[in-house]
Amino acid sequence: MSYRYRIEVTNLRGADQTVTVRDQLPLAGDAEIKVTLDEPSIKPDEIRDDGRLTWKLPLKAGEKRELTFGIVVEYPKDREITGL
Repeated sequence: MSYRYRIEVTNLRGADQTVTVRDQLPLAGDAEIKVTLDEPSIKPDEIRDDGRLTWKLPLKAGEKRELTFGIVVEYPKDREITGL
């Protein structure tokens, strides 16, 4: 099972800014379930063991950037996954 996400960030200020974007991968409560980050358009500045992701995006005044990434959830075929 896989999911794709797109986040748009725009600097509406009159000066350059660094924008911090934070997100989190779903946490698997079972060792048979594996959750991974897939093909981020911009590599995260930090990936924590608890699934927290952080990007620090420098943006010029008026600049707009797009961040895309996927989440892949792998699990045994005989399991049913809920809550995603």
